[in-house]
Amino acid sequence: MCAGDRISLLADNGIEPLVVFWGALRAGVIVNPINVEIREKHVSQILHDVAPKAVFWSRELARDPRALGMGGAPWFSFGAWSAPGPDA
Repeated sequence: MCAGDRISLLADNGIEPLVVFWGALRAGVIVNPINVEIREKHVSQILHDVAPKAVFWSRELARDPRALGMGGAPWFSFGAWSAPGPDA
């Protein structure tokens, strides 16, 4: 991504989305935060209209939003994750 590119951020309120938001602003990209509580139809339309270079989404959302994706923008998840344990 380059300065001035647009990204979309789908998440609930929390520290992780805030870190993504401020990190993206620091990198010089335009951040489009999307309220995930609105209807899916509207999220799809927003993604279509914004045409982001990338979409960042929280694993803590009630449903996986990747089916709402438009175009070829890559999707990156963040948030709760459990690393696999070491082999016994």
